[in-house]
Amino acid sequence: MTTMIKENAAVIKVFSKFGIASIGKILAYAIRHPFTAFMALLEATKEPESEDTPPQYDIPAFTSEMEYYRGDEPYLRSTHAICYTDPNVAALANRLGAFELNKEEYAKRSFGWVRDNIRFGFSTAQSAPEVLEKGRAICFGEMNLYAALCRCAGIPTRYKLSTIGVEANMIDFVGSGMEEDLGKLYSLLLDAISSIFPHFMLEIELNDKWIPADPVIPKDFAPVLNYPITMLGDDPNRTWAARYDEKYYILEDYPILLEIGFKVAFKVLRNLGYIINRRYDEFIPKGREILESAGGIEGYNKRFEKSYEGKSKDLNSIMEKLMSSPDELGEEHAHGKP
Repeated sequence: MTTMIKENAAVIKVFSKFGIASIGKILAYAIRHPFTAFMALLEATKEPESEDTPPQYDIPAFTSEMEYYRGDEPYLRSTHAICYTDPNVAALANRLGAFELNKEEYAKRSFGWVRDNIRFGFSTAQSAPEVLEKGRAICFGEMNLYAALCRCAGIPTRYKLSTIGVEANMIDFVGSGMEEDLGKLYSLLLDAISSIFPHFMLEIELNDKWIPADPVIPKDFAPVLNYPITMLGDDPNRTWAARYDEKYYILEDYPILLEIGFKVAFKVLRNLGYIINRRYDEFIPKGREILESAGGIEGYNKRFEKSYEGKSKDLNSIMEKLMSSPDELGEEHAHGKP
């Protein structure tokens, strides 16, 4: 109970900075332009033209001979969000080789599966079973599914909660053309996201070391954004994000306040999510074409090998200018393992 309270308190502190900035800008604009703001809100909350497309994979059936980790240690236990005892999640873990491959091989295979099969976008699905069923999720949901697959095989996982700035290519993609639908109000949202945005960075423990695990951008979408394709162990701050503070909250689980907040927001702004998801799906064929012409993942990533360090420095330089006096997030909260 104490751990849960601390983790939800960390979420409130980190998200309040983003929330205050965003809500303040939106309210200020709505006061000056009430009609435009009202019409934008109607557009964002109306019924979408159609339902989201179903996932492009089959979920295996769970059978009695399949296994899953049965311990209850910190960073390994099954929780509501990281629920690897769910039959579908456990069956997928077994199909990916959870108890046949060594842990490193399994971690890489399951990382690639989540990265390339779960479509990035707006969805109320956040817990591992929900994400597997829907096939689309934002970064939090994708990481919950990967964390569940890892814990199912006895690989510890944890979250590092901090605040980041989103790399410009992502903002440009999400925002392009949207001004026509939602006007200046949406531009204000993009501005807030690009300046400060809370983010979970998942880590898994292999060979007594915690390594980054960020299966957020699918391999067929990264080329559209001109991003390298993220591999297990790659730091997201060197590809699509920029960190402005070295301090983090260490969390064992996905806080319930975050789950409730995003579910409500995505249900209310359902048409906004539909528009963004539709645009995402339209770009996938282009990403596949770029990847194929480069000779696959290895060939495509070679062009970025020398640019990782420079890009990381550029991103952090941008964040320093945006955040003239960033507040400290506070001390780390480590539960169980350090």
